[in-house]
Parts: sequence; C-alpha cells; structure tokens
Amino acid sequence: MKTFKQYYQEQTTQSVDNWDKVVASSDELQAALEVLQKINSTGAEALIVGGAVRDIILGKTPHDVDIATNMEISQVADLFKSYNIGSSKDFGIVAVPYKGYTFEVAHYREEFGTTDARHPDQVRDVDSFEQDSARRDITINSLGLDADGTIIDYQGGLEDIKNGMIRAVGDPDERIKEDALRIIRAIRFAAKFGFDIEPETKRAVTELGHMLFRDDSNPDKTGVSAERLHDELFKMAEAGGPALADFLEKLDETQLLDKFLPEVKAMQGVEQQPEHHPEGDVSQHVLAALRASTVKDKPITTLAILFHDIGKPDTYELTPTDKYPDGKHTFYGHDKHGVQVFNKIADRLKFSNDERKAIAWVIENHMKPYKSSEMKPSKLLALKNNQYWPELKEVLFADIHSRGTQGEFAKGPEDYKNIMKDFDNRTAGLGDAEAVKTKLKQMVDGRMIMKLTGASGPEVGRIKDATTEWILNDNPNATEEEIKQYILDLTN
Repeated sequence: MKTFKQYYQEQTTQSVDNWDKVVASSDELQAALEVLQKINSTGAEALIVGGAVRDIILGKTPHDVDIATNMEISQVADLFKSYNIGSSKDFGIVAVPYKGYTFEVAHYREEFGTTDARHPDQVRDVDSFEQDSARRDITINSLGLDADGTIIDYQGGLEDIKNGMIRAVGDPDERIKEDALRIIRAIRFAAKFGFDIEPETKRAVTELGHMLFRDDSNPDKTGVSAERLHDELFKMAEAGGPALADFLEKLDETQLLDKFLPEVKAMQGVEQQPEHHPEGDVSQHVLAALRASTVKDKPITTLAILFHDIGKPDTYELTPTDKYPDGKHTFYGHDKHGVQVFNKIADRLKFSNDERKAIAWVIENHMKPYKSSEMKPSKLLALKNNQYWPELKEVLFADIHSRGTQGEFAKGPEDYKNIMKDFDNRTAGLGDAEAVKTKLKQMVDGRMIMKLTGASGPEVGRIKDATTEWILNDNPNATEEEIKQYILDLTN
C-alpha cells in the first residue's frame, strides 16, 4: 500500500521525456544545469523555474533560463562571479554569468501586498519551492525542474498544459492586484500557445482590466507603464501574425481592445467592397492578413501588417457612382493618414525611433506595389532598395493572401507573384542600391554639370535629378558622352 508521501510525490512530480536528448539540444540548458549542480553540491537546493520549464514540456527550446534556490543569495554571489541587477539583490536576486550565458538566480520567496499594482510591499525568503511557486502568476509558469529532469508541480501546471488552459495560481483577483501586468500576460500566453483562459481567471481579467491603464487626469491612479505595455505587444508580435490575431480577439472578448488599442477597435464594422475584400470589413481583413502571414520572430513586420490599414476608419466614404448607385466604399489617402494615426499609437506606447520609422514607412508605401506597372523603374528601384523593403514585401504578401479567391476583383497569390516579377523585370538592368549610387555619383557629378553648362545653385540640383531619372528610367546603360549630351540638351 502506498504511503501518503509516496502518493503526494507522484502527484507533484513527473520526469521529462527523452531528458538526455533535451539536454543535448541546448547549450544554454546544459550551462544552467551545471549551475544547479554546483549549488546542489553544497547541500542546498536549486531548480530551473518558470517559462523555461514550460517550454521544455511543450517541446520548445528554452531561452532566458531562470533559477531558484534556498541558498542564501550572498552565498550564491560568493560561489559564482555574480553581480546585482539594479537593486534586485534587495529582492533576493543576482545575475550569474556562466559559459557565455547570464542566469538570474533568485531565492525562494513569498511576496506580500502592493501599493502600486506592480511591486510587492514586502518580500520574505522561504525554504521551499512549494511556497515559492504559490506566488507566481499562472500555473504553467509555476513549475520547477531539477538537475535530473524531474518536473516539480505544486499548482497544477502540468494538467493545465495538457488541457491547454491558462489559470491563475490561487485566487485570480489577488494575483492581478499584485501586478496588473498579469492581465495582459494571461491573454498573451493564451494567444501564444493557443490555450483557453480558465473562466474564473477570465472573469478577473475582464473585471480588473481597468487596472492596466493609467489616467492622466487622475495622478493618484496606478497603472502599468507604457514601456511595459509596449514590451508585451512586441513579445506577442514576435510569436507571429496568427498568434497576434488571436491576442486581439481575446483582448476584445475581455473588453480591453478599445482601451489598449482603440485605433484597432475602430476598424471593426468599417465596410469594404466585397468584390475586392470578400473576407469582410477592415478589422476582419487585418485579422485575415495576420493569419495569412508566415513570419515569426519579426515583431516589426508583424506589427506593420497589423497597422497597414489603420488609416481606413477616418478616411472612409460611401460615394454613389454609376456602377455603385447605392454607394462605393472608398478610403482615399488612407496610407498617408495611416502614418498619422500610427504615430499616435507609437507616442502612447513609447515606440523607439527605429521601430516608428520602419512601420510608418511601410504604412505610407503599402499601396504602391499594386501600381507597379504604372510606376517608373526609378520609383520601383527606390522601393526595392529601401532598407524596409523586406517588411513591405511581407505586408503585401499578407494583404493579398488574406482575400481568398471569392471576390470578383480580389487580388490573389498569382497577383503577388506577378507584382514581384514586375519589380524584378523592370529594375533588372539597374543593379543594387549601392551599385546605382556609385555609378550615378561617378557619371552625374555636380561639378561636372557646372563646368559643362555654367549652371549654379538650385539649377545644378534640378539638372542632376532630371539626368538621374533619365538614366534610371530610360537609359541604364548610357555612356558618359550620351549623359553629357543629355545635360547639354536640358540647358539649351
């Protein structure tokens, strides 16, 4: 007959399948296990904890491995060449550099109270991982893993992974009040892994969602910083378009989309011409475009897909025409206006200058490839040689592949291929960006123009621009003499 201890241990532990193979596949995991073994050799206990354990169970390669222990943190600092993370040593955390990786090592701890919905008012070291696991946000992040590949589970995380469920550890209201960012994290993890949110946790997320956002008119009201919301959005976008689409839908289900991204919420119900967009209104189109995307680990690209039509709600008009007497749905200038709308989002969520520049350029230029057959080769080349051309191509791919094949005039996969061929064929003789710049600098020089024509000031720039356009669009193989003659003809 099993003792209670044996029965309890069977319920809270499980070995990782193919442990040796898992370890062999990750240098970071091997290094982390050596850290564990070094701590364990002193008679203390150390475990890998949190997201790395979850990812191993899900068959993913672990990254950013965290470690928890009952060894005094000052002893950990002495055992390894470690350093503080800001004032984190006050919270029982040190950073341990080891074999090219840096591991956060924390003491098992409990946390009590919060006045700002972010930081605990009191942190107390504890002796057991069971106590430590009870303070964590959701069950799938509350698991521990020892050096032998045994998973320790006190909060039911293994069962929730098996059932595809996001569940708060303990009381969901208490967990959220401890750190309001847990609201958005619960939704992000559900979307990232395709899990459901357990009903009580979902209720708490919905009812306490207001805690996420600061109120400028009420300086006493706490809320999550724009920087932390920015980071959560980018982590979500890193998971790819389909996951971001699920994230937006779950935000909407919990009444948070219009608070977090009201500009995205505004796209709902904005009708489009069904023969061009059989997938539905602007919001449905954007969700379909995200789901059509095959890009992962490129948050800028995925967010550019999300925001590419962000200017449509404000530019919507229903205009009667001969063909559409009841009105045609139009969005003239939505690309340029979309940049203005996006910049408001970027301001609010503290996008970096590089992030803002990349996404804004894609929004402003996302309609141009559709007119490639009407554009001069020089304009095609300018798009193709821009540093954000890869992002623009991915947005075009998702935009076109979102529409299916039902619409009378809807673009389809063949249209995408044809547009790409048009770009390549019509710029084939022009070379890459650096080659073109070097060639033009050598052949169309300002000093040469002044010497040849006697021109000065702005007139030199006008002649240089006109000559450059002539070479790129009509005469990519022009000789030096032909170029000089063209310049002389311009001034006669």
